[in-house]
Amino acid sequence: MTTESTSRRSLLAAALAVPAAAAGGTLLGAAPAAAVGPSDGLPTGIEIVVPWTGFTSLGRPGLEALNGNAPQARVVRIAGTDFLQMRGGVRCAKDNEFEGGSAAEDLDLVGVLPAELRPATTYVRGVAPRNSSGGFSTCRIEVTTTGKVYVYGATSGNKISWIQLDSLSAIWR
Repeated sequence: MTTESTSRRSLLAAALAVPAAAAGGTLLGAAPAAAVGPSDGLPTGIEIVVPWTGFTSLGRPGLEALNGNAPQARVVRIAGTDFLQMRGGVRCAKDNEFEGGSAAEDLDLVGVLPAELRPATTYVRGVAPRNSSGGFSTCRIEVTTTGKVYVYGATSGNKISWIQLDSLSAIWR
């Protein structure tokens, strides 16, 4: 065997070429792999448990929707497992950024979820993108059983001035 035939690049290229060749087309022109459910338009095996719902409140004065996209959450069931998903985001007014701390405090409260979206038995934890002036460009988001959504990861030298929640998806129950 030559080095080229066993490299990761050649193995990946071969793995991608086989399904495209079998389908008789390119990957970009291929149809989605999942079948669509009969009435909801979602792939088979995915169902909405709680639809998109806005936070009941933001955590404190000086927080507003990021780019006009107010924070929302929903619960979906994928293959029998429930996931809390979020979208939208928050932006902090100047001199009102999240500054961090070792315990949940009002300064780190992003908002509150309505009762139907609150986890029943334990908190939910996920990761979301954030601004960064140095250091990490993600932050930890935790949702308590009382529905409070907290942000962690800010420091006095790297305050959080915005959080994008679109990528947050975590096991809910």
